[in-house]
Amino acid sequence: MAEMMQNRCSSCFEPKGSPGPCPVCGWDAENPGPQSTQRLKPGTILNGVYAVGKVLGQGGFGITYLAWDLHGGRKVAIKECFPDNPRAERTTDGRTVTCSGTDRGEKALFEAAVAKFIQEASTLSQFYREPEIVKVLGVFRENNTAYMVMEYLEGHSLAEEIRRMKRLPAERVEEVALSVCRGLKAVHGKGILHRDVSPDNIFVTDGGAIKLIDFGTARDMGGNRTLTVNLKHGYAPKEQYTGRNQGPWTDIYALGATLYRALTGKMPPRAEEREVDDGIRSPSELGLKLPERLEGAVMKALSVEIEDRFGDVGEFVEALTDGEVTLEEGSEDEEDLYTQKTVWYRGPEKTVVEERKEPVTKTASSGKSVDP
Repeated sequence: MAEMMQNRCSSCFEPKGSPGPCPVCGWDAENPGPQSTQRLKPGTILNGVYAVGKVLGQGGFGITYLAWDLHGGRKVAIKECFPDNPRAERTTDGRTVTCSGTDRGEKALFEAAVAKFIQEASTLSQFYREPEIVKVLGVFRENNTAYMVMEYLEGHSLAEEIRRMKRLPAERVEEVALSVCRGLKAVHGKGILHRDVSPDNIFVTDGGAIKLIDFGTARDMGGNRTLTVNLKHGYAPKEQYTGRNQGPWTDIYALGATLYRALTGKMPPRAEEREVDDGIRSPSELGLKLPERLEGAVMKALSVEIEDRFGDVGEFVEALTDGEVTLEEGSEDEEDLYTQKTVWYRGPEKTVVEERKEPVTKTASSGKSVDP
């Protein structure tokens, strides 16, 4: 590791020509200063392959780190299962994660959280070929918890873009809508609901790609059974408050709320409040001039009642574009495929290597592909 990393910062992994603080991020491995005891230290090696760097973010389900793939020679993102409920803590060895509670019930909840985390990775792995969905490269267990390895995305969230610009132009909102709809079509096609579509979970890369991220609350549609209640006020439709009757229309409402926020700069009222007194104002009522098809599609997606919304994202796209764009199924005959070996966790004691097919775009001049 020392030989492979000697010319790179151990926090941001940018080239670093001399000892001392990194000229890019300021990290000084020799004088790191006070460090959080709840996070892995930069330079920690996971699975014998990944050098952990700086923290990219932390939420209720885990901590996401920038990491360096020592075999592949590239940056990746690694999400560590480190739940808030039940509350996780790190032991004095600086690596092992345990449940802060001591009774059997809390420990069982912690194991359930780890299992749910692994399920999230399994869910995401189904969409490896979808350009509008963040790629999962592998998942493994270590340190009494689990880790998900993902492509590293450089860019910003749609939420950041809205905060910076206050309101987005109609053309930009349509671009976001079409990209997210393509991603949701793939997700719904597998019988899965995202259940957390929001500006925070739509990522815009520096190259301009728009990707749907964070499948931590995704669930199978699974017939008529009750789905767990998990929501963001303003983006969640009424059925998500009860956990019943959820379907593609649930994600469509959340997407409609996201687009409404992007267009107007305002949060939609809570769905439960709208059931009693629907005071939502359309963009035109707020003084904004938009194409009728765009405003009509967004407001229909935001309908309180399920039967008043679009039944699937294909209907939404047709309304959004006046039928000029449809979400057609792709043809595998038009793609070259190569096999990539990815390590997947299977059970508490072993990992296995699984073969995966990934599309390579055909070009007339060369076979060059760009690493994510």
